Amino acid sequence: MIRTIVSRLCILIATLAFVAACETYEGYRQLMESWVGTHADDLVASWGPPDGFYENTDGSRVLKYSYASSYYVPGTTYSNPSYSVNSVGALTTTYSSYTTPGYMASSSCTSTFFTDPSQYIVRWTSKGDDCVAEETADPDQ
Repeated sequence: MIRTIVSRLCILIATLAFVAACETYEGYRQLMESWVGTHADDLVASWGPPDGFYENTDGSRVLKYSYASSYYVPGTTYSNPSYSVNSVGALTTTYSSYTTPGYMASSSCTSTFFTDPSQYIVRWTSKGDDCVAEETADPDQ
């Protein structure tokens, strides 16, 4: 009984640790919001030079960062049991299997920061399926 409780507790702790480390869009939103109000030079010092840059006539800027990756997803093998009763009445099981083909997949994220004329970040946008980050414990961070 105690061994079962300890086992379940270990599974619960491991599950919570896994979920806590998951990257989500909410985590990415928190990360991006943390840059609002900071100087664009601080962003460039942290993230490196932007992939795209535009300066408006009023001196405000648009900085664009892009990320893309592709990866191979291997196929999956499935086994299907088939049951029959032999001549002496015993149940026999045979298995047939098949494998789905693998495929290439891709993910991307484009983050765009907008500054005011004094180069402080005032807002941001993001686009893509890989705009994720770990969530912070305090949403205001």
